[in-house]
Amino acid sequence: MIEISTNVIRQGYLIIVEGLNSSVTFYPNDKDKSFDALICKLKELGSDLAPDEIHNLDVQVTNLYKEYYEQRANKKIADSEHLFLLASSEIKEQFTDQTGSFYATIERDGRREILNMDYQDFDLFLTNIFYKSENKVLSKDTSSNTKRLLKSFTKEKRTLHNRVAKIGNAIYYDLCDELWKCVKITEEGWEVLANPGIFRRISHDRSQVFPVWAGNRRYLKEEIFDKSTIKNDYQKLIAEVYVISLFISDLAHPMIIPIGPKGSGKSLLLRLIALIVDPRDKVEALVQRLSRDQKDRRVNIFNNYISYFDNETTLNNDEMDELCTWVTGYSGTVRVLHTTDESRTYSGKRPIGLNGINIPVVNSDILSRAFVVEMQKVDDGSDGMNESRLIPENEIINNIRNLMPEMLGHIFDILVKALRKYDYVRKEIRPNHRLADFVIWGETISRVLGNEDNAFLEAWKLNVENQNQIVINNNTLATLLIGYAFNDRPEIDFEIEPQELLRDLRIYAMNHGIDYDKYLPRNAEWLSRKINTICNDLVQAGLVIEPDIRREHRRYIRFKKIETQQTQNSGMKTYFN
Repeated sequence: MIEISTNVIRQGYLIIVEGLNSSVTFYPNDKDKSFDALICKLKELGSDLAPDEIHNLDVQVTNLYKEYYEQRANKKIADSEHLFLLASSEIKEQFTDQTGSFYATIERDGRREILNMDYQDFDLFLTNIFYKSENKVLSKDTSSNTKRLLKSFTKEKRTLHNRVAKIGNAIYYDLCDELWKCVKITEEGWEVLANPGIFRRISHDRSQVFPVWAGNRRYLKEEIFDKSTIKNDYQKLIAEVYVISLFISDLAHPMIIPIGPKGSGKSLLLRLIALIVDPRDKVEALVQRLSRDQKDRRVNIFNNYISYFDNETTLNNDEMDELCTWVTGYSGTVRVLHTTDESRTYSGKRPIGLNGINIPVVNSDILSRAFVVEMQKVDDGSDGMNESRLIPENEIINNIRNLMPEMLGHIFDILVKALRKYDYVRKEIRPNHRLADFVIWGETISRVLGNEDNAFLEAWKLNVENQNQIVINNNTLATLLIGYAFNDRPEIDFEIEPQELLRDLRIYAMNHGIDYDKYLPRNAEWLSRKINTICNDLVQAGLVIEPDIRREHRRYIRFKKIETQQTQNSGMKTYFN
């Protein structure tokens, strides 16, 4: 039994029992709450408190509060210190996330909420508790000083996630609703539960509906992709699998790039996918324009789980490189203020997408991580021969919104079965693609959906072959090299110096009406570098190029023509011929 013969003192936001190395929270406006907490703490330590001991503690705690209120009345305790004590008594946890941002967990209406200390929600929280205590409006200086105090006492570090998290073998999906609920998905099933404190909230316009069990209907296929203008069936299969895979956050997802003529539904396709996985209240916010400011772009992509960009014509090399690294894993540092060296690191993987009439990226590296979706124009009846098949976009979106509970339930059912099946599929297949994890999950999800074994693998193989051709069709240097090799050079295998090749390509371009100043490098060194970026894609066209052969202190570029399925079917004397 513990003898209560020591004093209790207030130290900051704590009431400390001297000699026991024990403390409880000091609640500035609730003496009874502090006293009850103190009694419970002592009982936990094994003390059977006698009535006189309880009375003695009550007197000491009452005196602490009397002293505190006298100091407040004499203005010896500033508003910022008082607010610090009020906030500390309400805050359940304080921590910084992986970027160095400060967060506080508070309890409100029986639920726990995570608030960024630099966001408006936390300012409103401080304003509310201060007004209830003092019956006056909180000043900006008091709020700022209080937040500085709170941050100085923050020691814990924690990783927070946007919308989706995979921890161990469990998937968590944040519904971003007012009740702070999330969905937990495991091999045993899925359930809606209280937020486990692993998600950040950026704004209030992202709430998702509650999922319901849906049976075995393939909602994505039937309601979206079968009704879409996607040109090829294999791309519809990949698209269905891609959407379900977006609920697995630790994957490097391919960059989805819908292309097609005006009126083919490119933007709508991206909006529908975002609506399912990472919704916004306003439809227009589902797909945005890509910021040209590097800092804004970096913060925007980090703060969203999905980032889809609309109507991009072309991206410069820096933009392509940055989007490419977000697919497989990005890390970049931003200075917080220009007047200090303090910086903040943003890192992670994010699903990226962009659309355009023509493919807006030509970088071979980025296309090797992409899923290009070819779309066809919807018949609008303007030719006077066919009836219009146009459906108002709002009608399509509202239909999907109405089906969303069942659609989410279907997706979560598929993920439960995919988690069970994944290890078996992973041991069976050995993809050599750079997005190997996505391919394994894709094949797993495809089988769970009821497709034949290897159906997804075959579809993805067609996707890769198609994108090799897209690189060639959208890269003037590639088409010049193929045209030159197959039309002007009869040799199967030949070598040529870079400077001589640059001269020959300029002549070839000029003879075919191509502006070589616009599409060809200005010197032979850069020609070799440019060729190196598209070598893998040229193989698909039947042309192997080795851009850096050194012999007797001289450099050569080697061309070798090979036979592929593509050259057999179409021949290669087609470029500018």
